Amino acid sequence: MSNEASVVDYLILWCFFARKNRTEVLRADISEKTKKLIRDAETMGKLPTFPVVFDITTVEPLADIYLLLDCKKRIEK
Repeated sequence: MSNEASVVDYLILWCFFARKNRTEVLRADISEKTKKLIRDAETMGKLPTFPVVFDITTVEPLADIYLLLDCKKRIEK
């Protein structure tokens, strides 16, 4: 048995978007996998937002995250 500490090698990122902007966010040039995350995301209680949760274990979702954050900055000024 090794005495080395294990390292968690993933990151979870939550992005919150205004519910009224869901259609606009879905128009972004992102993968179908990310669009499914957005379509399936439910609002949290009475908050007018919905979270998109990325489980980042590879670099694959990083391009979509960058595009979504850019989109968020543009439409939620």
